[in-house]
Amino acid sequence: TRFEVCIGAILTQNTAWTNVDRAIGNLKAASVLNAAALRELPQEELATLIRPSGYFNAKARKLKEFVTWLGERSGDELDALFTTETDRLREELLAMHRIGEETADSILLYAGGQPVFVIDAYTRRIFERLGRRWIRRRRLCLRRRWTGHHQLRIASPQHDIDRPRRDHTCRVRARHRHAPRWRFINGLLVH
Repeated sequence: TRFEVCIGAILTQNTAWTNVDRAIGNLKAASVLNAAALRELPQEELATLIRPSGYFNAKARKLKEFVTWLGERSGDELDALFTTETDRLREELLAMHRIGEETADSILLYAGGQPVFVIDAYTRRIFERLGRRWIRRRRLCLRRRWTGHHQLRIASPQHDIDRPRRDHTCRVRARHRHAPRWRFINGLLVH
């Protein structure tokens, strides 16, 4: 569910997904995988349930703050929450204790279907390999925020197209025989 995606985005910080899956399984087994039940659950008990995800005390605090905010903000309704303007909602998520840019963007994209691009370690490696020249050629802009996080913005709406065009193909391949061919389709970088 979308709520599970939000919880998973918070729990997956600094851990492998298999551990998060076990923690979510514990929450399901205890029948507390909803905002109201998580709000009522004592923080110590929540920490015990999410122990497999690591940093369980800190993550229990994050989850309690998130579900409290969700209840106050939208009455536990994710549909109502995601009708808010994306940038404003992102700022509200970032204002929460220890919710970083990658987590906020993951919640917005995967749970809310908002048009954001999650920049994680893998994405940074791809763009480092492609190089700045490739990025400029595609009219993309990497903006460095004061936190040091890079956020990818597609500068012009004509890049959100359904069909690939020749100029979207990665020209790095000509210089590096083993480089994959990347292109943008609907604003997403695909191979």
